[in-house]
Amino acid sequence: MSIAARALRYLEVVLAAARLQITGMRGSPFPILLGVVQPAAYLVITMHGRALTPEAATTDMLGTAMMTLWGSTIWSAGGILRRERAQGTMPQLIRSWCDARVVLFGKCLGAVAVSATAISVTTTVMMLALGAPVHIDRPLLFVALAALAALSTVGLAMLLGSLFILTRAAVRISEALMYPVVLAGGLLIPLTLMPSWLRWPSWFISLHWAQVLTSECALGRSVQPGQVAALAALGVLYAAAGVAVFGRAVDLGRRRGTLEFF
Repeated sequence: MSIAARALRYLEVVLAAARLQITGMRGSPFPILLGVVQPAAYLVITMHGRALTPEAATTDMLGTAMMTLWGSTIWSAGGILRRERAQGTMPQLIRSWCDARVVLFGKCLGAVAVSATAISVTTTVMMLALGAPVHIDRPLLFVALAALAALSTVGLAMLLGSLFILTRAAVRISEALMYPVVLAGGLLIPLTLMPSWLRWPSWFISLHWAQVLTSECALGRSVQPGQVAALAALGVLYAAAGVAVFGRAVDLGRRRGTLEFF
């Protein structure tokens, strides 16, 4: 099989896995709770009754979007492998003719696509309902950067999902990670309000760069290539780490003869 034919076959698998994940999420409350209720509540709390400038309204909207995308990732996409194991479908996933990591990528892509779409629609509707003076200066570039942010989040979902199947405390870890990452990434409170020695963790959080880039683009400011590279590189690093951890988990399961790692 040629390289092109193999790549096309893998693309078909990714798209099929994404469609399967999207179909499976239709009956779940998570997309509604995390993609609609949560961003709507955050926007009402942070913006209702305030006289906002276009800059403040745009920054608040994007901060809310990135914060809820993180929540959706850790609670929804990050739990894909745990649900596969709980439902008894993980052995079939591993024994499939196609590399299970390709299927995992497709499933994470589908989950992130659902979350990102729900969050985008919700924030747009809420900003209109609240009469917030949001301004998007370069819409085409903005959409491209938002898409890059979503792709980077797919890599993050792969890493979280692969780590979470190795511990029985996945839910507790999710709870513990949720708001520290929001704070460290400057998604809720601007990093300029934090001590300088607490700002460096944001460099390793892709959603921090996503918020910076989309905000700068929306407000008509210069988009730095280095920041774009940081967002893309972190997504690749997350995905590579997720692939490595997942491979380690599969090897461990084969040696033990079970997918119950704890």
